[in-house]
Amino acid sequence: MTSAASLLLLLAAASAPSGNVSAQEKDAERVAFTAYDTVKVADGIHAFLPKRTGSAVVSGNSVAVIGDEGVLVVDSGHFPSATRRMIREIRALTKQPVRYLVNTHWHGDHIRGNAIYREAFPGIAIVSTPSTRDQFENDFTRDEPGWSTCLTRKC
Repeated sequence: MTSAASLLLLLAAASAPSGNVSAQEKDAERVAFTAYDTVKVADGIHAFLPKRTGSAVVSGNSVAVIGDEGVLVVDSGHFPSATRRMIREIRALTKQPVRYLVNTHWHGDHIRGNAIYREAFPGIAIVSTPSTRDQFENDFTRDEPGWSTCLTRKC
């Protein structure tokens, strides 16, 4: 190997990521993955809009519609920590329980928070199409290349 090739190889190895991610970097990534804006769309209608990260991991929007006798939520979110924050925000807006959760489709960024809603509101009705319900039996991670990384960092 020539000395120029050796130098290039050494520079490439030195600049490559070490694989060691600091706790601070993990926390910053978790915060980025779970960040969202809450937007009041109209009286009694609030949208939770994820911030874009530029990574392969995406999150869908969630919407809470507050009625006189309960709340309807559309899509439960991707990350449990973000779903818990959304539930806290809903509880700050109304004393009414979430009675209905509508899953628009089966992608993980729309349904992974379902269990968090069921835990918070045991009487909740989860509504979806039969094909969406059937997809719950599948491994959702197959469609999300960055999901396994996020799982190890507790998003």
